[in-house]
Amino acid sequence: MDDIIRLEQVLSDDDVSWFKNTMDSITDPQARAGDNKLYIPRGDLGEQVKKLILEKIHPWFPNKEIHTVNFYDITKAYGMHSDTVKYTMQGIVPLEFIDGDAYTLIYDQTSDTNIELVSADKPLDYKPFFNKGVRDRSTIEGWSPGYKISDEDGIKYWQKQWKWYKEHYMGFSIKYSYQWKINDIFMFHTKYLHSATCSQLRKKGIMFCLN
Repeated sequence: MDDIIRLEQVLSDDDVSWFKNTMDSITDPQARAGDNKLYIPRGDLGEQVKKLILEKIHPWFPNKEIHTVNFYDITKAYGMHSDTVKYTMQGIVPLEFIDGDAYTLIYDQTSDTNIELVSADKPLDYKPFFNKGVRDRSTIEGWSPGYKISDEDGIKYWQKQWKWYKEHYMGFSIKYSYQWKINDIFMFHTKYLHSATCSQLRKKGIMFCLN
């Protein structure tokens, strides 16, 4: 089984509509960096969300359950991080993106613990699970000095902010670029560092992790 998988058009338009309506029904979102918001489906609602996702991925992951599932409304791109609280596969369900193309970038570099390049405007009560800094060689496999991301790709993904991101992402290289497509499910191993891009104004989606 590949550890980066695009499940093309596995969701119907009705599935996507149901997910979006479910997200809209959650009235207590949690604040994240900038104006980003996290929506947690709890109780029976959470079980329904998990059930629908599992039905769609069953041919590829027949013996898995979902460990974590959340909805996100993102206006400020998440920087490079890993989600390795549980060492497994995680998935993204694109629901909506506005004013531009949306991408999720997977980097060649990997980690077996949770790291994050934390935004300066994070909420005061936001505490990442682990944060040593993305250039700590004791937590990153595959990092080496030098610029690995071309200016062409940098401008494509980060636009006017590339000048800033270029320095922060020095030593990292892009393994896979997933362009968001509605009705897809995109999955990758939690060992990979990954990030959002600045190529769209806003996007909404689901993030989930398997057990």
